[in-house]
Amino acid sequence: MTVTSAEPLILKDVHNDLECKLAFYQQALSIAKEGHEKTKATGMQFSRPDDYFVEMLDETVTIKAAEEARRQHDLKKFGKKVQIKKLQVWQKQKVDELEKIKLMKRKCKGTDDMTGSEDEFDILLNNGNDSKQDSKHVKGGKDAKDNVSYYDGKNFNRIYKDSKYGFGAESAADISDFNPRKNKGGFNKSGPKTHKASSAQQSEMPGIKG
Repeated sequence: MTVTSAEPLILKDVHNDLECKLAFYQQALSIAKEGHEKTKATGMQFSRPDDYFVEMLDETVTIKAAEEARRQHDLKKFGKKVQIKKLQVWQKQKVDELEKIKLMKRKCKGTDDMTGSEDEFDILLNNGNDSKQDSKHVKGGKDAKDNVSYYDGKNFNRIYKDSKYGFGAESAADISDFNPRKNKGGFNKSGPKTHKASSAQQSEMPGIKG
């Protein structure tokens, strides 16, 4: 569609910018009104709906929500991968620890079989066991090596030394065998007994006459 102004544009002073801009505006406005009437007569739609900007806003919100959902999905997927990786590492460490404990128990069952190099045995037991464990364990001894809880939280070098050289003497601070009834004693109520010297002994002492 082509629309042409019916009136020619006439300017008194072409160097007057304000007059020129006002004339251009009025001519464009009149042409726009004429084109609007002709477009309505043909039945063509040229106006935006009243809720046009609302639809754009809803679309923007939907796009942002979809992007956020996609980001959360990626984060969960990555988190699951990390969790599975850590679980696999933990399971592998657990299997390695159990294998080392079984090997150590077989070695500790007989001290006669433990004739190998001490350094090699220490390296075998200490591989992957640098971290200390805080779990409770029972007191060691000759029969403690057959108890599984004896190995919990205990240094493998210490277990090897105990099985090879013995656990050692009991601690002086160990009062597990102390019986308060048997060891209950006290002073005599009458006080400490005194020994009376005989008359012959008194005569022999200087300065004492019989």
